[in-house]
Amino acid sequence: MRLTSRWSVTFHPAGEVHADSFHEGGARELNIEIKPARLQLYREFGTVPKYGVVLSGGAASWLAGRLYDEFRRIDELSTLTLEGLVIELLGEISRQHARQPRSDLPLWLCQVRELIGDRFAEPLTLSEIAGAVGVHPIHLAREFRRYFHCTVGQRIRELRVEHACRALSQSGNLVADIALAAGFAD
Repeated sequence: MRLTSRWSVTFHPAGEVHADSFHEGGARELNIEIKPARLQLYREFGTVPKYGVVLSGGAASWLAGRLYDEFRRIDELSTLTLEGLVIELLGEISRQHARQPRSDLPLWLCQVRELIGDRFAEPLTLSEIAGAVGVHPIHLAREFRRYFHCTVGQRIRELRVEHACRALSQSGNLVADIALAAGFAD
């Protein structure tokens, strides 16, 4: 597992050949190696990716930033805290990996994903989204869950939280203003 920037996390399973290259400005990198026996233990509780995964932004990046900050802090509780953050980060990587769309994703479902990505802060309804792509709302709900392993509402909520997390870490705006801009009513 590697933190390639404050907002990017790369997971490489054991044995995967990879290389790192950086722009002229350089980068900071934190590499975390998980022993195969420990990784196997984690696999008993969920699906750990079997191939490389790259995530930018969202909960994985926030957790990686916390992990890096804790690594730099080092005190008597750091080992416990670092282990907990690594497990949580691995869980988030696994969760996001499980949500990756399958290769047979219908075009209309790609359009739904793009629509909610662009308009997550708006008060959307399932009927409105289904009408925009020309499918029945029940069919949309069923197929979205089948391909993305969550409901449309859960995905919109995740996008709102990710947006709010980025805004909280990158701006000095009031929490209430950030929540409203992300689409939350309170």
